[in-house]
Formats: sequence, structure tokens, C-alpha cells
Amino acid sequence: MDVSNEGSNGPFAILDVVGLQTPYNLALSRSETDEEQVKIARLIKEMIDKGHTGLAAGKGFYK
Repeated sequence: MDVSNEGSNGPFAILDVVGLQTPYNLALSRSETDEEQVKIARLIKEMIDKGHTGLAAGKGFYK
């Protein structure tokens, strides 16, 4: 994945750069009031459990 400033990165590329733990924590904290956030938190947690935590791990949405 090219994370240079050339071209634009979509939301999933940005999540890979940030790491998936941060969006997971945000979705989890909002899940008490938003059912959609529960679904998002579950999906991200499945990826984290598989070791797909983003660019630092070499695995994320794009690998």
C-alpha cells in the first residue's frame, strides 16, 4: 500500500495507517447507544483477533 501524499487514500487505507485498535475502541464506546456501532466493533474485533491490525502488523484491509 502506498501511503505517500501522491493521490488520495480512502477510508480503509487510512484505517490501516492509524491501526484498527483506535477505530475499534471508538466503535465500542459508541455501541451503547448505536446498534450499527456494535456491528462495526464486531467486524473490527474479528480482524484484530486474526492479527490484521493495520500497517504496523503488515496486515489490514489491504492485505
